[in-house]
Amino acid sequence: MFISYPQQPRCSHQAVILIITNPVNSTVPIAAETLKILGVYDPKKVIGVTSLDIVRANTFVAEAKGLDVKDVDVPVIGGHAGATILPLLSQVHNIEG
Repeated sequence: MFISYPQQPRCSHQAVILIITNPVNSTVPIAAETLKILGVYDPKKVIGVTSLDIVRANTFVAEAKGLDVKDVDVPVIGGHAGATILPLLSQVHNIEG
């Protein structure tokens, strides 16, 4: 069941909120401040999600290793900005050399 963001705090104080709306760098802090005002903010339960960073990391590794991008899965953590994004290259499996 999809619960629109403004209704979430009234429905489930334990819900994890995954924010995929761009710009993620701006919408996550806005959501956090809104939840603080409502008195239900938990920093462990507000998460920004962007698949663009994963697509970029997968493409980079695939091109560097001469692989098909569909065979590459690079986990990415951190922020959406260049200074805070962190592809976990050590966690990429099934890549030779």
